[in-house]
Amino acid sequence: MKHTDIIILAGGSGTRMHGGAPKPLRRLGGGTMLGEVLRSARALGGPEPVVVVNPAQPEVVEFVRHSGAHLAEQPAPKGTGDAVRCALDQCSGESVLVLYADMPMVHPQTLRRLLECGSAEPGEALVLLTAELPDPARYGRVVRDAEARVSCIVEYADASPAEQGIREIFTGVLLADRDLLVRSLDRLDSQNQQGEFYLTDIVGHAVAEGVVPAALQVADSGEAAGANTLSELVRMERLWQRRTAERLLDDGLEIADPVRFDLRGELLHGAGCRIDVGAVLEGRIVLGDGVRIGAHAVLRDVELGDGTEVLPHSVLEGVTAQGNCRIGPFARLRPRTHLSEGARIGNFVETKNTHIGAGSKASHLSYIGDLSVGASANIGAGVIHCNYDGRSKHQSALGDGAFIGSNASLIGPVQIGEHAYVAAGSAINKDVEPESLGVARARQRNVPDWKREPE
Repeated sequence: MKHTDIIILAGGSGTRMHGGAPKPLRRLGGGTMLGEVLRSARALGGPEPVVVVNPAQPEVVEFVRHSGAHLAEQPAPKGTGDAVRCALDQCSGESVLVLYADMPMVHPQTLRRLLECGSAEPGEALVLLTAELPDPARYGRVVRDAEARVSCIVEYADASPAEQGIREIFTGVLLADRDLLVRSLDRLDSQNQQGEFYLTDIVGHAVAEGVVPAALQVADSGEAAGANTLSELVRMERLWQRRTAERLLDDGLEIADPVRFDLRGELLHGAGCRIDVGAVLEGRIVLGDGVRIGAHAVLRDVELGDGTEVLPHSVLEGVTAQGNCRIGPFARLRPRTHLSEGARIGNFVETKNTHIGAGSKASHLSYIGDLSVGASANIGAGVIHCNYDGRSKHQSALGDGAFIGSNASLIGPVQIGEHAYVAAGSAINKDVEPESLGVARARQRNVPDWKREPE
């Protein structure tokens, strides 16, 4: 196979997206469109891609530098042909593969097939990636001659009504021998409705030289999806999520409804896991065997052990849980929360920077921050660890088997010993010794024959 350089065009301004991040850095599946194209390009195993950027978009320039890819700048937006020309001096291979930052849905397998087609071509190769769409919209049309050979690509703005009726479109992705590409780019002009140097014009130039372009049509038309508007970006996101869900289903992950599935990062899972509708998974998610994720849960950078269940509407971020834990519904577990084997966190419980011991539970309506909880402890409804004094956060600890009564406040830093009890409604600011009862509340006083004063 020929030594191939890869050029990624990432200079689009995205004016039709009405502000926000530059188009190449728009979000897709938890990453960015440009990041996804870089991932596909690197899957081919060749040299680092050359990414053509607009220097007026410093965020894109910094992203490319940080990614490790090579950088080429297109000083003025003069079209796709000019953009490729700006990168050619960094390409020394026999052929060049051109990709687009706003077309991240092209499979790496499709790109490999494109390279194979180029290697199989006799003489100089020019291979175009095409697709047949029910609604070709504003894509460039593939015009063929009487023998069904590609004769040229006509941009939509320059197409006649008959050419606009063609349903086979050129995706923009192409593979060309470098010498052919250089010669064709040198012949480009900007005599068209956009006043730009179209990369698509090299097809006609190649045909004029006697080169017959090959066309590889994608099997899945979704690979041709591009994003120039917010509505197109949203449709692409759903397409990306559906593709991801189908892959995970094939891998044995039970997804209640692929249409209502959102993975915005990386997911590793064991056997027998199930994800209900509306769950959102972000960052790096690791699920052991038999994990259940309830409807509309949100997980971000979470690792859950075998048999753990997250009930509906819970939010977990930066959480690790060992096996057979039960979380929620409506629980909020914040970063640096660790649950040991069999721990239970119930509804409307919030944790942060907290270790919950094996078999311990906080079942309702509690705030547990900066707290270390031993094994088999019980935290009653409405318990609060008062960890902040206005200046500093304080750590407290509960020993094994401790029992904290409802509506108690633990004013940190305090130590509650093993098998100690805290009476309901107490405000505890001193340590409670093991196997002791801590009581800190006013004695109840009943007033007999009390009547409310009349208004």
